[in-house]
Amino acid sequence: MTGRYHIAITVICSVLLFIGCSSIPEVATTDMLLQATFAKSLSENQEPINPTDTFLPTESINLSLEFEGRPKRGNVKAVYYLDDALITDVSVDIATANNDVIASVGQNTFVGFTLSPSQPFPVSDGYRVETFLNDEPLGTYMFQVVAP
Repeated sequence: MTGRYHIAITVICSVLLFIGCSSIPEVATTDMLLQATFAKSLSENQEPINPTDTFLPTESINLSLEFEGRPKRGNVKAVYYLDDALITDVSVDIATANNDVIASVGQNTFVGFTLSPSQPFPVSDGYRVETFLNDEPLGTYMFQVVAP
């Protein structure tokens, strides 16, 4: 009888170990991107709050990228442009978002970027953000700045 319990516990532990290992991929890949969302603000976990792609000249532009699961490594880059002029670029290491995660089932990773104006942004519909994961293109996303 003791042998049966030992086998059952071993099987359960093996399944839990498999679930834990499979739910935390080592390196993020471009096919893990679920969605990109502009928003008025971002939560503490970088999730979008009040999604929009239209901003006032004095507002910060927030972009949240949602990745499937909880990858341990990956470098996400956002490059902001107004027409063909580079505004800025910034990179985030996914490890910083997931460094305290031991096991995760059914949770996703959010990476957030915030572009804040040092002076009002020019009104235009020619803004875009090109995003990359480990130097591979993720997508290009358009937003606009409108007059108050």
